[in-house]
Amino acid sequence: MTYKIQLSVSSKKLALTSKNFKGLDEVSMIKEGKSYKYYYSNTANLDQIKLQLNEAKAKGYKSAFVVTFKNGVKLN
Repeated sequence: MTYKIQLSVSSKKLALTSKNFKGLDEVSMIKEGKSYKYYYSNTANLDQIKLQLNEAKAKGYKSAFVVTFKNGVKLN
């Protein structure tokens, strides 16, 4: 399993540059329907993702949360 932090959802496609995400790098995007979901990090280390969640919240992503993926598929 791997973990990512969902930062935001948008109807607009953004360039995956750190300046568009308050200095965070390792940002990825997944299109779901007409929405773009932006994720920070990609790790199998649960302790690391918890630290990175705190970092994302400190940068202003107050509603950020951890999402779990298994074999590239998001788990509910």
